[in-house]
Amino acid sequence: MFPVVGGPGLDADAGSYYPGWDYGEATDIGTLLERYPTDVVAEYGAGALPADADGAAADAAGFDAAKHDSRVAGDHEDSQAYQAAVLRTISERLRAHPRRARRRSPARSRRSRRFSRIRRRAPAR
Repeated sequence: MFPVVGGPGLDADAGSYYPGWDYGEATDIGTLLERYPTDVVAEYGAGALPADADGAAADAAGFDAAKHDSRVAGDHEDSQAYQAAVLRTISERLRAHPRRARRRSPARSRRSRRFSRIRRRAPAR
């Protein structure tokens, strides 16, 4: 369990990185991890247009069409192919990226120890 999940530079317990969608290219994941190290990458990826039962593009609630259109030109098949390429690229680079010890601030270490004590003291159900 990670109490705080956040984007690059927020010093969260687990990171949310969206290269190739929110910023840069999918291949930038290594550079992001060098600059903003984290023990765990909790989230990554890209949006894609869904297809309805007939295979035609469908609307998706909360989908950021402007962000999508800045990355993908084409129909839902192109959109889903882009999403798959982003996921594949980031996943492969995360597997190959050397694990680095995270430099924690003293405040972060105290907070992490406090959460550990709370979890240990939690009554069994």
